[in-house]
Amino acid sequence: MEEDNDVRELLVESISSQNYHVLVAVNQENIVDLFQNLIEPPDIFLVNQVKISLEEYLATIRDIYQKNILSADTPTVILAERYPDYLTGTEKQLDDNIFIVYLKNAKQLCDLFYRLLNNEQ
Repeated sequence: MEEDNDVRELLVESISSQNYHVLVAVNQENIVDLFQNLIEPPDIFLVNQVKISLEEYLATIRDIYQKNILSADTPTVILAERYPDYLTGTEKQLDDNIFIVYLKNAKQLCDLFYRLLNNEQ
């Protein structure tokens, strides 16, 4: 889920270059439509935190899980928008299957995807 066109394009390009299949939702309503029309559910749900508090994103993600729009087994990764330098390159598990990443580079994100997809949390 990414509302900024420029950032969305860069994210899709970077993730796709690592052989991941990427579907893009612009906002919560778009997510509902996208997920309801999928034949196969996504392996990972990636959210870019932009202009909205972490608490609001968590509420949205939990709502998506609660309404069974997305399986609770599907990991969600939140890309933090703004954070202090000392957090750069770190990750934190916020909930059973919700993680936040303080991105240093695209490799860090792909490594996290690999661990989550291979149950190496």
